[in-house]
Amino acid sequence: QTCIALTGTEMQGSIIKEECEPYEYIVKETGEEITLSHRWVYVQETEPKPEVQNVPKATENFHTNVDTFSKNGALAYA
Repeated sequence: QTCIALTGTEMQGSIIKEECEPYEYIVKETGEEITLSHRWVYVQETEPKPEVQNVPKATENFHTNVDTFSKNGALAYA
């Protein structure tokens, strides 16, 4: 049911030919038995990860000044 529901939709990725252990396969149209050593595999596309640069942490450039805050405990609007 899931496969039927996905008919006509597009997914990010591609199908690639992947080598595998040889196996016997019968061609339905001709009845011929052949040996295959590949299979078709779906591979999801992954977005390239952005390169991480040596960016200083936000806290390294952050300095507090306690004189900015009220010391009397009363709320005062600026």
